[in-house]
Amino acid sequence: MPPALFPGSTITAMTAHDARGGEHVAAMAELLKQSRQVIVSQIHGSSMGATLPDGVRIRIQCAAGAYKPGHIVAFILGTRLIAHRVMACGAYGHARGFLITRGDGMLLPDPPIPTEAVLGMVTAVWDE
Repeated sequence: MPPALFPGSTITAMTAHDARGGEHVAAMAELLKQSRQVIVSQIHGSSMGATLPDGVRIRIQCAAGAYKPGHIVAFILGTRLIAHRVMACGAYGHARGFLITRGDGMLLPDPPIPTEAVLGMVTAVWDE
């Protein structure tokens, strides 16, 4: 059963088609993290392979967190919302505050992701 949706709507994607651009997306992400709301999004694409196949819905618990390898997180990359698995967490020097993520269906990792770009953890998956 799907969770309750944030203010009665579903966030299906944050893309470059948003006329307000990346600043709007980043501001919305920060507000969602501060509110600790749960949002629902739909996966588009195959980068997470069988773990999160195209078309499934995910629940994202918006909050800053202590992410660990193995967690699936939703983060902002440019003006897109991406859900990928944490592979490593930077702990020292210039790596502190960054995550290395990768889609389960991908060979190479994503560029280092600053933790402030992470919207939250994926806490549920279902197919409608």
